[in-house]
Amino acid sequence: MTARTSSYVVLRMALIPPNYLKAVVALGTDGDEQGERLWVASGFHYFHRVADENGEARYQPFLVTNRHVVDRTASLYVRINPVDGNVREYQLFAGTEDAPLWTTHPDPEIDIAVTHLNYELFQTGELDTYFLQSDTDCADVTVMAAAGVTEGDFVYFLGFPMGLVGTDRDSVLARSGTIARISDMLAGGASSFVLDASVFPGSSGGPVVLKPEYVSITGTEAVNRAYTIGVVAGYLHYPDVAISQQSGRPRVVFEENAGLAVAFPMDAVFATAEHALGLIPPELRSDEESQAGGLAIEADDASRGTRTRRSINRSAAAATPEECGPRARP
Repeated sequence: MTARTSSYVVLRMALIPPNYLKAVVALGTDGDEQGERLWVASGFHYFHRVADENGEARYQPFLVTNRHVVDRTASLYVRINPVDGNVREYQLFAGTEDAPLWTTHPDPEIDIAVTHLNYELFQTGELDTYFLQSDTDCADVTVMAAAGVTEGDFVYFLGFPMGLVGTDRDSVLARSGTIARISDMLAGGASSFVLDASVFPGSSGGPVVLKPEYVSITGTEAVNRAYTIGVVAGYLHYPDVAISQQSGRPRVVFEENAGLAVAFPMDAVFATAEHALGLIPPELRSDEESQAGGLAIEADDASRGTRTRRSINRSAAAATPEECGPRARP
């Protein structure tokens, strides 16, 4: 959009694609006896591109967050905005030991977890959400290296720190920072990168979005579009030691936020999704089997006062680009 004045033209542009904000969701746990939820983490909807036997592009729908978020609780809830009305809450089950609904990265040091979503729930047109697509919205290490992503580049990280989820509707917080260290990861020497950013509890699992730039220094290329480049895992801390004035000895050690955060690249999400696709038991590939096993989400529609149950584990049929609908494109 342009705004014309008498002497010059001002260009206005969004730095974060609006649909990216719709992909981010808040994750919560059971709270107090009054039934209040504790919104403790973030996550995002994600389409992983696969190919069927004819070579046609298809997408598997996932919810992405951190491993430590899933490991700390047996039951999670997710908030999703409908097109109209108040936010809806859905319960995510962990499954069983033999048939888990969450898949974590094969490397226990990589803090990524994914779960399959029932895309039929999203095809009704009732939910105002978006799925970040692996082949169009995301940049892996190879793409970042080719684009010249480096230390000092600006990023946004999207999520719900400190339980700030909004009231009637989910309202994601977009905070900014810079890439503090990434060269070692791009060179294959590290599995994560570091942000100069103030990350707080609740930010875990949210996407990291590269800020588009149209100006660069001589000899470098500007990255002129937004990419999802990673997932926030948590902040780095430093010890703050309280010394006794009487004895001169340390008495209490506090862990303080260092203002630096760790993020894992989208390569880790790609690998975890591929790992999940390889682990799908045959008996969980049909809706009937999924529902019979109790693998369901429970929807609490605050605007209608109703509660429904639907399968979350629909993993056999991937969505074609046509089935994704217009919201599958930024």
